Amino acid sequence: MQAPGQQIDRLSITPVDQSVEVGKTVRYTAEARDASNNVISGLSYTYSSSDTGKVTINSSGLASGVAQGTTTITAETNGCSLSTGLTVSSVSSANFTASVSRTSASTPRVPAGLSAYVDYGGLTITRNGYSGSLTLRLENAPAGVTPVPTSLSATSNGGDFGLQVTNATPVGRYENIKLVVAGGGLERRIDLTLTVQ
Repeated sequence: MQAPGQQIDRLSITPVDQSVEVGKTVRYTAEARDASNNVISGLSYTYSSSDTGKVTINSSGLASGVAQGTTTITAETNGCSLSTGLTVSSVSSANFTASVSRTSASTPRVPAGLSAYVDYGGLTITRNGYSGSLTLRLENAPAGVTPVPTSLSATSNGGDFGLQVTNATPVGRYENIKLVVAGGGLERRIDLTLTVQ
């Protein structure tokens, strides 16, 4: 409960002037402080959208993008209110594809204390509107195997690609390795086979 005599001096809402895609959500949080800058606890806040055709917001401050455009989000408590803008954008069409020159390679068993680079040729990134950086990781890889490189800059369209293999990798044929190239909420998977002889 609000302490006796504890009057609201300032109300804040976060985030401020946010943007969200259609179908995505953003959570708002309001906070009231008194003249001594102490947080006033026990207050109940209501949240509203000036255009529910573009954004809806529930009682806990979770706003959902409905249609492209701009609206105002308002938080209110005890007769005090504060608003901020929210822009809804269309779903991003940014995309990319990824491929490697070879999907299968082999190496002799690596001696203890050493590692070997297993060449899979070039990695090619075709950017269709996506201009951010990319990360590379492996799924279903045996112990001691990592991708080289593990990331690509925003200006990179690929380059040399291989797997670093250590002595921890047992002899065997591994057919279910997946190279995952990720960026901008998108993931592209490439099947790889590695044979350690």
